[in-house]
Amino acid sequence: MRVEPTARFRILALFVIGCLLLALIQPQAPGQFPNQERAGQSLRLRTVEPDPAQQPAQPLVVPQPSAEPSVPRAAVKLEPLSFLGVQIGAATLDDAATAWGAPQKSTARDTVVQQTFAVEPFDRIEATFYRGVLLSATVVLRDGLAIDEVVRRLDLSGITPVTLRDLNGRASGRGYPERGVSLLFANAAQRTVQTLILDTLDAQPFVQRAEQHLDREPHRALADAQAALDVDDRSSRAWRMKVLALLRLDRAKEAVAAAEKVKALEPEQPISLLLLARAQHALGEHDTATETAQQGLKLATDRAEWKVAALVSLGDAYVDGSAADAQKALTYYQQAVAGADALRNDPSTEIRQLAAEALIDAHLGAADAISRAQWQNKPQAVSRWLEQTVKLAQEAYAHDPDALADVAFAVGVRATDIATRLEGQLDVRSWAEDCRALAHQRLAGVTDPGDRRLMVRELVTALDNVAQSAQKRREPEIALQYAEQAVKTWQAALAKQSVSPRDRQLLGQLNFRVGSCYAILKQDHEQAVAWFDKARPDLQPAGQRSDVREPGKLGEALVSMAVSYWTVGQQQPALDLTEQGMSWMEQGVENGELERTALKVPLNNLARMHQSQGHEQQAAEFQGMASKLDGKLTR
Repeated sequence: MRVEPTARFRILALFVIGCLLLALIQPQAPGQFPNQERAGQSLRLRTVEPDPAQQPAQPLVVPQPSAEPSVPRAAVKLEPLSFLGVQIGAATLDDAATAWGAPQKSTARDTVVQQTFAVEPFDRIEATFYRGVLLSATVVLRDGLAIDEVVRRLDLSGITPVTLRDLNGRASGRGYPERGVSLLFANAAQRTVQTLILDTLDAQPFVQRAEQHLDREPHRALADAQAALDVDDRSSRAWRMKVLALLRLDRAKEAVAAAEKVKALEPEQPISLLLLARAQHALGEHDTATETAQQGLKLATDRAEWKVAALVSLGDAYVDGSAADAQKALTYYQQAVAGADALRNDPSTEIRQLAAEALIDAHLGAADAISRAQWQNKPQAVSRWLEQTVKLAQEAYAHDPDALADVAFAVGVRATDIATRLEGQLDVRSWAEDCRALAHQRLAGVTDPGDRRLMVRELVTALDNVAQSAQKRREPEIALQYAEQAVKTWQAALAKQSVSPRDRQLLGQLNFRVGSCYAILKQDHEQAVAWFDKARPDLQPAGQRSDVREPGKLGEALVSMAVSYWTVGQQQPALDLTEQGMSWMEQGVENGELERTALKVPLNNLARMHQSQGHEQQAAEFQGMASKLDGKLTR
């Protein structure tokens, strides 16, 4: 099972909010007046032979939120603040003069009037009017005031703030999108506020807050993206953020529709095509995604940072799916690395960050491509790319422990997935244990049940990947410990929750993994069937067959299970499972997931099963369909 790294397409999210700070810091302008220190995260990679004594930790105990959640967005009215009797976005020049007194200074240019007021106990209020209506106000305090006190006096405590950062990434204040308020620090370390900016409602602060929540709380990010669109339904940045949130939530069909909206709003922007390609790839439209990414690359010729992003997108399009070509994918990733490396010292902080993100994505993609290609010393080559990914992540996020934790978690999950294609030659238990520790840290502040479940799903995926790798190394105890641990962790996450078909299918896959460990590594088919009995109701979807993303893998699992049922004497379930599995595998062949030769296994098994039951004609038919018969049941 593959989980996309959190870093992937953060490059696009950064572009969405990159220019907001400059707009906020301009004199513009607020109600009524009279850290914990954390050590930097580490990412680890073990490439040595596995230590049989190393035991996995106990299943994840999901921590409860340590604080009461903020008032949900729907419960907070979207309305600009009224300050000293003056309503932002509604007050006129006369209203301001009546409430604040005659302005000390006034300048006019076309339809814009700027005025300065002397209002006690403030140093000054600078107001901007457009067509006679108050557009924004900047309130400058004489002395700094603790931010908690400012929040209390302005009645903002029920709103989740967004952290404002300067161009160097340092915290410079807080924004409260539902009220159009920005509080700028005089001293960030002491959390004192010197300047208050009050604006009419704008989509951009909602987009910035959505980006802040995208990695850990994508449901909240999606809600903020929608709030931004409620304010301005033609905000291309809000639509971009909606695409990213939908992709993070694995809602690819909706993401494609939103990405089409972005393309309609800005058809000549490379970012619109790259987002669309990303969504198309997630939906399984691999050929279309490749074409779209190629179009994006053509548009990005004058922007080196977008050319790099397009190259990463093309690598993604070729690394798996019906258009899979591992060598071609690797070529695109290598070109992206070269292009991004040239931008690491760019004068622009934003471009340097975009380059760092692209380098992380391209290195992970290269490791993935090599794991799928014909390659000498494949485990060593993959290890080198992953080790370099770790270094790049630590350099890029040294200033932001939370972001480093998010990227480290995503890189760890992706590394365990890549290892499953190396026939057990790369031990990734340390990555999974890092993911477990990071999951505890990341879950602590997440309140939405769907977001918490998504994070646990990703952790469970890492545990299951470790079990697969140990299974290929023929290490039954380690494989079973991680496989059973994955089941218990996922069951705990689903307890007392509404369970979706996708959630149930994952539970079926995890139960199958435990059963296959008993069957293959211990030859204990009685135990295997007990676990398969748990897996069978959840593995095959109740809905449309097209909803299954990897029908070939599902088919192979059913065929494998059938052997254990046959071995313990349950012949009819074995026949049914083999026939069902072959049907799914045929679908996998049609979509390019499997080679046609993979069908030899179920055909061979069906021939042997029918022959043992005396069904000679049916056995002969299946024998005739198989290219080879190996004379025994094959798993």
